[in-house]
Amino acid sequence: NRMMYGDAPGCTILPAGFNWLCHAAAPMASADGSRLLDPSLPHPPLAAVHMTLWSKRGKPELATPKGGRIRRPLTYEAEPLPGEGKSLPDFAIKSLDAGRS
Repeated sequence: NRMMYGDAPGCTILPAGFNWLCHAAAPMASADGSRLLDPSLPHPPLAAVHMTLWSKRGKPELATPKGGRIRRPLTYEAEPLPGEGKSLPDFAIKSLDAGRS
């Protein structure tokens, strides 16, 4: 709060999609369940979700933009790296691949 409202310059307040509070409004899911979306039109992808209260448990049933329902966790699940069995986010995998070139 001191940084945002005090005398320190250079603070930018980001939109809600950068820290979505799941208990306040459940996110939507893309039709295939691969992305979490803002439930308000035009349903942009959420950059970060903050799992709070009930959203910390299980796989909630989420609405999709075309009126469907899908059950999926609110956590990000990365693809395992071949042969290593570890999971990394896509940007890390791309960085590793770029270093091998």
